[in-house]
Amino acid sequence: MGNMFQIQCGDALIGRCWDCITGQAFYVCQLQDNLKALNTASDQLRDLRNDVMRMIINEQRPQTVQLDQVGGWLSRVDAVIAEAPAFQLQDDLEALKTARQELWALKEDVKRKVALEEGQQKKALQQVQLWLTMAEVMVTEAEELERDGPQQIQKLLVGDISNYMFVGRVAKKLEDLIALKAKGDFKELVERTLPDPVVVRNYKPTVGTETTLGEAWSCLMEDEVGIVGIYGMGGVGKTTLLTQINNMFATTPNNFDLVIWAVRVDLGEIGVALPTRQNKSKIVFTTRSRRVGRQMDAEKMIKVKPLEWEKAWALFQLKVGCIDPNFLPLAQDVAKKCRGLPIALITIGHAMASRNTVEEWKHALEVLRSSASSSQGMEDEISKLSKMLADYWIYENFCSRNEAYSIIGSLVGGSQLIEVPDVGEWEGSRRMSLMANSFKGIHIFPRCPDLFTLFLSANHGLCEINDNFFQFMDALTVLDLSSTGINELPMGISKLNSLQYLNLSRTCIKQLPVGISKLNSLQYLNLSRTCVKQLPLS
Repeated sequence: MGNMFQIQCGDALIGRCWDCITGQAFYVCQLQDNLKALNTASDQLRDLRNDVMRMIINEQRPQTVQLDQVGGWLSRVDAVIAEAPAFQLQDDLEALKTARQELWALKEDVKRKVALEEGQQKKALQQVQLWLTMAEVMVTEAEELERDGPQQIQKLLVGDISNYMFVGRVAKKLEDLIALKAKGDFKELVERTLPDPVVVRNYKPTVGTETTLGEAWSCLMEDEVGIVGIYGMGGVGKTTLLTQINNMFATTPNNFDLVIWAVRVDLGEIGVALPTRQNKSKIVFTTRSRRVGRQMDAEKMIKVKPLEWEKAWALFQLKVGCIDPNFLPLAQDVAKKCRGLPIALITIGHAMASRNTVEEWKHALEVLRSSASSSQGMEDEISKLSKMLADYWIYENFCSRNEAYSIIGSLVGGSQLIEVPDVGEWEGSRRMSLMANSFKGIHIFPRCPDLFTLFLSANHGLCEINDNFFQFMDALTVLDLSSTGINELPMGISKLNSLQYLNLSRTCIKQLPVGISKLNSLQYLNLSRTCVKQLPLS
């Protein structure tokens, strides 16, 4: 028999080599720095294979044969060296998918929690915002790697190792995903923020307030004056003047740290101390009665007077626009009935802007005269005008002998509105009446932070209000939805933190949303002639 060629490496040694080298190659699949470890292990295995081959060549003689055990080991080594990167990439891609899904779920949870906790004077921490941004980017990048993965695995299986960098990118992205997920366990998500020193408020410019504004501002700058009262009849422009003072703090140098605008509140309840020489704070308020101002210990009372005729007529002309000379005497009579009150001059002036017949102007004058004569005995002149505005501009349809010539600016030829006014028409509004029209739904998102009163009653076809409709109505105090076709309140109604009056009578509402419990300022809720049986437990 021929001699048998044998290498002095027993079964134990071969087994240990196999277990050590190949085991190391597959074990690195679990390591964070898997690519570097895999390359090192593959190089070691390749070196050992070459050593064994050299030993075979050196020891091999005629009539000797190679042991099957050695040949099988060499074959397995070749397979491991060729396929290990592909197997490694496949395992890493599966791990990447799992890590990506977990990070996405955590990101959505954090976003929901932030949305619930954010609110007035609260915002997400900067580290939370940064984390959410990084998570969004990393999830997208991981999805792209997962999408390209199968093609790269096929290349590696056929021996194409030209794109080893892709294997490294997957391994690095997996490491980054795991690290970012670990950082997403936030104990605090939001922080309290200081309010803006001055919140600039919208208002409709008027005329004739320059002198009074200057007087009020001078008082506030005096150390001896702590409380200033602004008084005058309703509609004379007290709130406009106060708004101008508020906005001056944003444009005129002063020594105040913060300006707070409050509506009918107890200053003590919101933490505002009375002015003293030590704290150097100031309080400015409005009232119709000088007596009330004195009761509030105002050290300076400033009266807002109606506009003089020249300024009143100029303001009225500004709102009406070009007036036909034939209507000029009538237009002046209409303006005089406004008694120098800016709110009346602006409102009626806007309404008469498109009126170009004598009959319309005569009708307007008749309405104003009728209102004035029917309101004798009321407390002051603005009560007369308020009654006129309420009775004629809102509640009635001007059904007189000239009923074909309506002076309501929103109506055209006696027809009703079939669509809600555009968003732009809401901006800057403080009071809005859309009563008794024909629109069926409200789908706009108006920005009107100064809107106090909104009448939508008697719109019998109104069945739907968008959930976001009330989103930017922070000051809304009075809301009338009575005699409409709505059967449920929009969820966004819970954002009306200032709402005090809510009329839902004669509607199809059967159940109130849980969010209505967030209306902490609500004082009046009318549910007569509805199907609501009980209030939410909360």
